[in-house]
Amino acid sequence: MYRLLFTALSLFLSIHVYAQQFKVAPVIGLTLATRTVQMNEYLAEPLAQSLPYKKGLMTGVGVETRFLKNFSVQTDFLYSQLGHTLKSKYGYNLSQSYHLSYFTLPISAKVFFTKNKYRPFFTMGAYGSALISATYSNKDFTGETSSRNLPIGEPKEGIRNYYHKYDYGIQLGTGIAQKLGVGELAFEARYIHGLAYTESVKYFIGRGGQSTWRDDFQNRAFSFSLSYAIPL
Repeated sequence: MYRLLFTALSLFLSIHVYAQQFKVAPVIGLTLATRTVQMNEYLAEPLAQSLPYKKGLMTGVGVETRFLKNFSVQTDFLYSQLGHTLKSKYGYNLSQSYHLSYFTLPISAKVFFTKNKYRPFFTMGAYGSALISATYSNKDFTGETSSRNLPIGEPKEGIRNYYHKYDYGIQLGTGIAQKLGVGELAFEARYIHGLAYTESVKYFIGRGGQSTWRDDFQNRAFSFSLSYAIPL
């Protein structure tokens, strides 16, 4: 993962050498996140392939580097909230939420379709993320809520799961930008597809109680954001 972040930073610096224009844009938005389950064969009661979506916050700053009138490269420095939720299937007022907070570095190619005041665009790229915190909250049938921190980094004695420090994946987006004042206001929707496993789980196999650690769960999310790009 360090190699990936070093490569992304090197790419970010090198593309600026040939740029025609720079824009800096504060970004704020929402995420709808879930995680996929891979190892259902080890569970007595298999989970759904994709878990229920969880709402979260996304904020940060983007740097748009223009090379042609209709083509630029966008690098974002974001704080993103991902994770998933679980609700009781028996009708009780029970819910569980897994909150994963990441520092995310996406780099995307950005293509505009027109040169008018309103400019629709398409983005495609990749991202690397570092997990800042992982917490679990539970709401029981009385309405009381409890929470705790989740283990990150490596297995420890007495735990059943731990979360991986780094994630990476690909993303696709589309949106529309409008000239407004000295800058450009843009709305963008993205689909985020994680390629790394984000959690390792200890599964118990057979009657003998044998256990094995398996990598499981991958991040999936949609994000919806507003930004205001100011030329430098």
